[in-house]
Amino acid sequence: SVAGAAPKQGLVTAADRTEARIAVMPFDALGHEEPSKYVILGLLDEVTCRLARLQSLSVISSNSTRGYLGLSHDFGELSQALNVQYIVLGSIRRRLDRAAINVQIVDSQTQNVVDARVHRKSLQVL
Repeated sequence: SVAGAAPKQGLVTAADRTEARIAVMPFDALGHEEPSKYVILGLLDEVTCRLARLQSLSVISSNSTRGYLGLSHDFGELSQALNVQYIVLGSIRRRLDRAAINVQIVDSQTQNVVDARVHRKSLQVL
């Protein structure tokens, strides 16, 4: 990099790496037309794989979180059981041929949402 130049956003250097530990929980199915377990577990795997590509994160395997499918989430218990600082929660609502996928990253200690996104997709994409 050029001396005095601003660092590129999103670029993680070795000095910046903190290896935050994060777990992706199975998404909740909302609405009258619930998505199949196949879709929910597929989303779990997809989000886990995408986060695992980020060098600044240590991501818990989706095999370790699948057992939480359909269970309520107590952040303190999850944090201790999985040894993580952050928990990814989500939901999927299906309506006809469209789905709204909500994703939140929650600090397991404070229970504050540190990031949240809504994605609207055609079910043909899923």
